[in-house]
Amino acid sequence: MASNVVKPGSPKGTSVMIIGDIRENSKITSTGAVTGGSEGPCRVQWFRTPSSILESSDGFEALRTPKIAKAFHIPLGIVGLYIVAKFTLMAPDGESGEPAYAISDNSIVPFHLA
Repeated sequence: MASNVVKPGSPKGTSVMIIGDIRENSKITSTGAVTGGSEGPCRVQWFRTPSSILESSDGFEALRTPKIAKAFHIPLGIVGLYIVAKFTLMAPDGESGEPAYAISDNSIVPFHLA
């Protein structure tokens, strides 16, 4: 009697955080812990939003970045907004895990005030 091959679950990011100075022209990064499945590469997409409350992605506006990466350079001209990181882990076979989100604790301040 043969049984089906058991495949590990998709990895999931938890405890996602944005690290760095939340000000124009500064570099920030995103990090998180991994649960479930086998960890592969990580994709981080960056957004801006006027709200400090992370309820749904409806108010998110994608920030143009040359690549999907853990590090991000905050552009000029978005003072007063909050940064959101969408943290998605990938399994070694390329399957995406469930995304996790983090929002900056403070809104972006001008680089000359920080």
